[in-house]
Amino acid sequence: MQRLSSSLVVAAVIFSSYGASAGFREDEIFCEEATARLAKCCPSFDPRTIECSFVDNSTECSVHVQYPAIDEGTSKCILALDCGGMVSSGVCDRADTILPRISEDADGGGISTTGGSRAVCP
Repeated sequence: MQRLSSSLVVAAVIFSSYGASAGFREDEIFCEEATARLAKCCPSFDPRTIECSFVDNSTECSVHVQYPAIDEGTSKCILALDCGGMVSSGVCDRADTILPRISEDADGGGISTTGGSRAVCP
């Protein structure tokens, strides 16, 4: 039995080390948690519309970066509210306006960022 327990501990350490280095960014984790809270508290919210991944498809000639749709500050605001507070403050109503957050400069004219969640949380 002792050997089985030791094996489980070793497996847990390996798994937790892998998870820590798997490349998840903190803003991705906050976005996922905020999305789950919105899904729990806001009946009309569809969590499938939210993209929480960070994706950098930039090349030498252009910038194209997708950030988590719900930024870290907005995520923390959402997570600080209870369901009643989310409904009464209008967060649930505004959650449907969250768009993918993309920064790009495809023509050399400067980087512009569109979308995101800035106006969702009071």
